Amino acid sequence: ATASSSTYSLNQWHHVAVVRASSVTKLYVDGVEAISVSDSTNYSGTYLGIGAIYGAANAQCFNGSISDFRVVKGTAVYTSAFTPPTAPLTAITNTSLLLNGTDAGIIDKSQSLKEVKLIADTKSSTAQYKFLTSSMYFDGTGDYITTNEKILPIVQNLDYTVEGWFWATDVSGY
Repeated sequence: ATASSSTYSLNQWHHVAVVRASSVTKLYVDGVEAISVSDSTNYSGTYLGIGAIYGAANAQCFNGSISDFRVVKGTAVYTSAFTPPTAPLTAITNTSLLLNGTDAGIIDKSQSLKEVKLIADTKSSTAQYKFLTSSMYFDGTGDYITTNEKILPIVQNLDYTVEGWFWATDVSGY
């Protein structure tokens, strides 16, 4: 399932959260539920691509900036409509990845990963940022971030939250 493009606007920040709770996955945009689907998929061993589907072709790559990207394994942080965060995301209980943009760097602030890999010409940029001094920039041509670790060893019926702030400049390919 995908969200309607009317759910968000280009060239402005939107908080996006994908949350699975009790075998139901919901997509929230700016704190409002946009999609709800039954989901009993076993994601064990799945690699995460941030900014694109892991190993994606250019047509499946995000074009814009991402700030305050967090993965919380085992916890559905949001279960109904909510007010989006008004400060940088932090490493709460069960955080397995936290990418905040500071000092023009892309660093896992959860300190749970050994390596974060920038693919193609993914970079930190100060052109757009939400709370701190930089964000992750993806130009839509093969850029994404991944790790050598499976940060989503999500098994069937395990709750999780993947969230961040997104500034899209083009959504025609993804």
